[in-house]
Amino acid sequence: MNKLRKEQAYKSMLMFGLFSIVMLFAGLTSAYIVSKGYLGSNWQSVKLPDAFLYSTILIVISSVFLILSNKKYINKEEESSKNYLFMAVFFGVLFLISQYLGWISLVNNEYFFVGSGNASSYVYIFSGVHLAHVLFGLFFLIQSLSKMTFLSKYFSKDSTITLKLKFWFWHFLGFLWVYLYVFLCLYN
Repeated sequence: MNKLRKEQAYKSMLMFGLFSIVMLFAGLTSAYIVSKGYLGSNWQSVKLPDAFLYSTILIVISSVFLILSNKKYINKEEESSKNYLFMAVFFGVLFLISQYLGWISLVNNEYFFVGSGNASSYVYIFSGVHLAHVLFGLFFLIQSLSKMTFLSKYFSKDSTITLKLKFWFWHFLGFLWVYLYVFLCLYN
């Protein structure tokens, strides 16, 4: 019974964290819409860099590898699970690099955090706050990968819930970025 309570506590903490992140981005997207409506014809749209499209594809690929890792983990195929988790981390790092290249492209196109209009500020805020959460998620994926690599007992029933929660968080971040990218494409 103690294990069940512990699992419920972990799930509740994750759900609270995810809800907080949803509310943060709901507030930011609402502020974006209000700002755009307030400025009307003075709104200066931002052409999103191609790197943001590539990063969207990369984070989706990372989630696919994470799904494959989880399936192998459940089937107790330890080596395959580690390999797929490694690929998920690898594509997560590529996502970070692509985001950085997107920021470089924004700067090269003279869209700055301040002084280029509200739209460019929002693009930096959306991508920057999301990036902070991705760093947090990558930390946990790398932690799981290192435990899988160096601790053979990591493939036990006790670690299943923590691994599952880390995976849920990563999938949530992927979904969140897809939402932000589509939002910025549609409402820019």
